[in-house]
Amino acid sequence: MVLYVVVIYLIAHIVEGYIVTPWIQHRLVYLPPALILVTQFFMKLFAGSVGVMLATPLMVIAMVLIKELYFGQEWTDDVTDAAA
Repeated sequence: MVLYVVVIYLIAHIVEGYIVTPWIQHRLVYLPPALILVTQFFMKLFAGSVGVMLATPLMVIAMVLIKELYFGQEWTDDVTDAAA
């Protein structure tokens, strides 16, 4: 019985971590993978392990601010354009 619970948990965790979450993140805020890796690398140099954990959320915040303040675009335009 315990083995079934462990197997179901692992399957749910893998599906959520490798399929659902990346798909949702890609649909809401598109960040190029190379940009994420470079940001994580530099945050590791400057802030250690905490920097790696905060790299992607800080990059999303920076992208939102750049798009809103510099370009004046709404995020809904990007989502519909990316899907087409």
